[in-house]
Amino acid sequence: AVLAALCVALSLVCVSAPDPAAGLVKGGGKHAEVSAGLRAELDAFDALTAADPRNVSLRYTTGMLYQLAGQPQQVCDHLYAAYTEDPNQAPPELLFHLANNLKAIGENDAAIRFYAAAIGIVPTALVNLVLISITLDFVGRPAEAVRGFQTVLRMKPPERIESWVEIYMLSSLAKEGHWRRAIYRYGNLVGPVRPPLPTAPPGGGGPLDGPPSGWLWNALTKSVLRLNLQSRTIDRLPSFQAAAFAEQTRGWGGAGRG
Repeated sequence: AVLAALCVALSLVCVSAPDPAAGLVKGGGKHAEVSAGLRAELDAFDALTAADPRNVSLRYTTGMLYQLAGQPQQVCDHLYAAYTEDPNQAPPELLFHLANNLKAIGENDAAIRFYAAAIGIVPTALVNLVLISITLDFVGRPAEAVRGFQTVLRMKPPERIESWVEIYMLSSLAKEGHWRRAIYRYGNLVGPVRPPLPTAPPGGGGPLDGPPSGWLWNALTKSVLRLNLQSRTIDRLPSFQAAAFAEQTRGWGGAGRG
């Protein structure tokens, strides 16, 4: 099973390798608010990097400082410069951080390439496999995302990672039209699934006790979601409170009750 999982993981890296000559999209400037101490460190490392721009270690360290400052464009600039110095020797942690920050600035296709490059070095890195699958789903490649998620599940991940995968795979399965599989996995998460029923009497009622039935908390997006059996879509709302209000005032069905 592990060998099969590794084969699927390696198939995810068959996207084109990152091209050092392609460059990166240039975005906004140094806009994030940072502490005086971190700002001083950034200024110092910026000066060192300017004096020795081909120093990979300096570039990586400066990029990580900009990550602490919450400035992903600057992270991308420094890490990509480090990568282009020797693409074949780039460590997986550099590729991982570069991919994450590319995703943060909306460069999802480039992020996929760098996640894939990191997976090519360490095929069993669960977080890379999860994040590339999430990004594949986001850019409209749900079939590849499902394969990636299934690979992670076969590798017996920790419970926290398994819950992320199960929740995100619902979206990919729905987009692919695999509703039986989506409903089966949804039922494993929320309990037996049956057709929607009203969750409050006409005109609403008192506040619900606990999370509304069938809604799942997505820790990565800080929102809740539910499989809608009527529309065959994924319902998404910002919180359990919003879901409870929607159920009582709009008559949304309790798809997860049973």
